[in-house]
Amino acid sequence: MWKHMAEILDDEHCVVIANPPTYTAGFEKYYDTGGMMTWKEPEYGIFDPATGLLEFMDMCKNAKCLVLCYEENEPGKTAGEPVFARYGVRSGVNVYLTSNRPEEATALANGKKIARPGESKLNALECSMLPRDYEITEKTKVQLCQIERAEAQYYRQLWTHNFVGSSAPVNIAVLIDGKIAGVFGVDKSALTMGAFGTQVSDALFLMYGMTVPHKKYRLGRLLTMLAQNKCFVYKICTDLEKEKVGHLKTVQMTKYPEAKEMRGVMKLTKRIPDAKMGFRLTYESELKDRTEKQTLAEWLRREEKWQKERAKAKSAMSK
Repeated sequence: MWKHMAEILDDEHCVVIANPPTYTAGFEKYYDTGGMMTWKEPEYGIFDPATGLLEFMDMCKNAKCLVLCYEENEPGKTAGEPVFARYGVRSGVNVYLTSNRPEEATALANGKKIARPGESKLNALECSMLPRDYEITEKTKVQLCQIERAEAQYYRQLWTHNFVGSSAPVNIAVLIDGKIAGVFGVDKSALTMGAFGTQVSDALFLMYGMTVPHKKYRLGRLLTMLAQNKCFVYKICTDLEKEKVGHLKTVQMTKYPEAKEMRGVMKLTKRIPDAKMGFRLTYESELKDRTEKQTLAEWLRREEKWQKERAKAKSAMSK
């Protein structure tokens, strides 16, 4: 980027659209093929937004070319002069387009566009919701289908009290006999870039999972088991991601040292005390070679066993 900018700084007919990294490290890992391919690697440096944005805009300050730069920054801390802004994806951070000549950029854009947009409209799917007393058998048909963020947020808000949650890159609906029974979201970025520039992992990250309330069944366990299946994971992964993915990983914030609904489904791999919530629990599991029909049958067997043990325990307590 620096070399290219040096070549076009004095070109008065050039408009530069710059989109530098918003965090350090990680981007070079996106092209890691795990030794499957070799190539003549060019020289490159790692862009540090903490200092790089200021250095970049200082370089362009008196340039003849017009520069527009994408920034994710705290209000009032942009390296360039904002000509566009919107509410960001992280708390306290906004998204900006800044320029070395804001008046010219504003004129070309027919006015400055800085405003906080309203919340996007939430949408329900064109199917009914699973009744609380719906009977599930091995003949029941279970399906997973990818849905839009607004559709997933609709059900997350509907099924959760005082819901405040982040969105996921990939959102999935769980359908039982054509009725919506749950939604979950996953993030694949750790497979190639690392999560927010951290170490690359072989784990698909389960960001959230919510189900319709049910009188008899623990649908959350079925949802997690479906998310573990290779047949599902491979459908949403690229060829490179398929080569790397091997686990499902999730994190829960809870006041208890263990999440009982995860017993026998995922393994607790890390427990960190949290001053506000109690504990930050990390759960992981290997991906499973099973179909949705096989998953349903396995889940039903576990549910029947759990219900019998629960009834037996209640009977013993009442005596």
